[in-house]
Amino acid sequence: MIHANIQKALAGLSLSALAVGLVACGSMDEGSSGKSTDHSAAKSAKPATKGKAPAIQGDPTRRGKDSATKIEDLPEALPPSVPVQAPQRMRNGLTILPVAGGPKEIASIRLTVEAGTPLDPKGKSGLARLCANCLIELGNEAEQGEPLADRLARLSAKLRIHMAGRRAGFEISGPRRHLLDMVRILFELMTGEPPEPAVVAQEKQRLLHRLSQTREQRLRLWQIQRCQGLFPPTPKEEEDQLALLQAGIVQLFYTSYYRPQSALLSVEAHDFDKEDAAIIQKMMSPWRKGPSLPDPVPQGKLSPVNYTPWEGPGSEIILILPDPDPAFVGHGAGAVTWQVATLDGYGGWIGERLAAEGLTDVPVRVESLVFDRLRLRTLSYHVETSLVPKLLQTLGEAFAVLGSEEPSGKAFRTAVGRARLAWDLRMATPEGRIDALDLAYPTESDADLDQRVLQSFGKLKPRAYPSAGSAWSAPQILIRGPKDARPGGARLIPLPKEGARPVTVHEKVKRLALDPEESAKRAASAYVLAQDSIAGADSLKAFGKAGYVANVQFVSSIPFSDTWSYDMAKGFVERRRVILSTEIRTFTEKDEASGEVEIIEVVGGKRRVLDRGESEWFRVESVSQPHALLATMLRQKIVPKLGGQMESAGRSFLALDFQLFGQKLRLLVDEKNGLPRRLIYPEWRKGRRSRTVTLLYEAYDKDGRFQLPRRISKYIDGEFRGEFRLSYPRRNK
Repeated sequence: MIHANIQKALAGLSLSALAVGLVACGSMDEGSSGKSTDHSAAKSAKPATKGKAPAIQGDPTRRGKDSATKIEDLPEALPPSVPVQAPQRMRNGLTILPVAGGPKEIASIRLTVEAGTPLDPKGKSGLARLCANCLIELGNEAEQGEPLADRLARLSAKLRIHMAGRRAGFEISGPRRHLLDMVRILFELMTGEPPEPAVVAQEKQRLLHRLSQTREQRLRLWQIQRCQGLFPPTPKEEEDQLALLQAGIVQLFYTSYYRPQSALLSVEAHDFDKEDAAIIQKMMSPWRKGPSLPDPVPQGKLSPVNYTPWEGPGSEIILILPDPDPAFVGHGAGAVTWQVATLDGYGGWIGERLAAEGLTDVPVRVESLVFDRLRLRTLSYHVETSLVPKLLQTLGEAFAVLGSEEPSGKAFRTAVGRARLAWDLRMATPEGRIDALDLAYPTESDADLDQRVLQSFGKLKPRAYPSAGSAWSAPQILIRGPKDARPGGARLIPLPKEGARPVTVHEKVKRLALDPEESAKRAASAYVLAQDSIAGADSLKAFGKAGYVANVQFVSSIPFSDTWSYDMAKGFVERRRVILSTEIRTFTEKDEASGEVEIIEVVGGKRRVLDRGESEWFRVESVSQPHALLATMLRQKIVPKLGGQMESAGRSFLALDFQLFGQKLRLLVDEKNGLPRRLIYPEWRKGRRSRTVTLLYEAYDKDGRFQLPRRISKYIDGEFRGEFRLSYPRRNK
């Protein structure tokens, strides 16, 4: 049970006042803050009188000329640096937002579609995110003609995905001269064929891996959603449901939700003109309308104070508030309230209350979160459990007066000036303007939005501040900690059990009914095609010094990095592995007495010679890169045999079987372009059963003379185990 005076302070956080805050967020009425970032501890200030709001840069009860905030009193707005153009609505419902400005050489396009995670059907959690990720893999694996990764590399462009509430975003940036090519890529992703089962299965494993790495963070977000009356699946349920999703439901979601009437296409180019707009409209016009979207999930019963057990050190108090970004609500009242209350998270009334109670060193974490159509602001305080009652009382008193006390005119003008400057800086750049318009979509024009927000800063006065701050006067509270941190009357949010089933995928290679001569011809042809796709036989034979860095993240393991160095002429290979600042150096060395090549490992100054099994395993790993593998095969004059054919993601692969370093290996080569796509070999495990390792080569890019993968996904017995992100700091010679 919490102390009586804490209960009295929390009594002010009534459900009726809380409803005001939620209405302000849901209906875009006046009431919250702008965009946030992470901040540190609150600044110290003079102690405040108990039960009364502390002053900010003056007496909060002052009246007179000082209290009127007029538009002429505010700082001059920044001169507009971005020419404003009105959004264009096409017949198929797609809205195109042209934004002229930014660097002359660079263009950026962003397509956001109302196909985000809150639209997942019941029992199909993860479907929207899986579909968005499959579109990228679909372009890499199954696109007719040039793979997406190769197209982007040729255009010197980058493609990113971001999920924000009900919206899924796809953004491409690259040279201005390739603007229309980038628009074409987005159009093809939105209107192409649904992803094949193999693509869905492969991307599902990647997504499950990424979710497993963020399980604690997702658990925290799940608890915050429960405080809001939303009832999403737990992290475990989300992973279990995702593991069961099949290609059919992904294909249905893609064809139903990726539609133009729920999409916004933002185009940023320095010299964007009517001719560009006309061409883009013509390119996007074949995109057809689809069915209407479902309504948001209704909210359940809300509780002002919530508690959940937490196994971490200390306790965490999370205050949950509406977060009306000026772009989201069309006015700046919330941003001004945020400045008065916290001064960008470092002080304000809340910071002064904390300082007065000796809580200056308590760090605050500020976040902006999006759930369904709710936009929230959270302030999180991590403290020792013994300080929970004191911190809870202090925060309760600070918020109780937030909607009733007036700041001084000077302090208020300072808050308005800071909020307006942040808005000016945002709207003075193409990227900031696109962000604001994307958030405010649908709207008539960004000029109208900008004007409404700027005018609202001049209209808001100190005496009207309590009404603007009323939405902040009743935050919901989530306490995460041990049992003795639970306040009396707090609603219990149970801690769900974690863990998810693994997903395995097995792709079968079918034997081909060919006579030995025809089989040898097919194998030789595929082998030559693979060499040509990487660099050609002559370049591979002359392959000398090389190096690359692999940043590795395996499931449920500590990330590490491998730096590989080659000197093919001398037969030297070295790997430097760094794990938690510890370096493990493994390399080949010729024994002068016997003339044999040994594999040496050095850790912490201690040196040892690897045994036979470890050495063979290291040698196989050393040629896991396509160019190193093919160069080694040519040097050793290896002639692979045809092991069969495999169909995957709409493509055909030929399996080349051969022996290397005493191990049986299988290389799968794309029949169309010759790129090596999979390497299969047995895993070495001392004293235990060998398992099958499969490496998937993805995102090929040009490096020097060689075409090389930028990402390698690793599977063991068909189960996704992690991935390598590759970079090539030294040009391959």
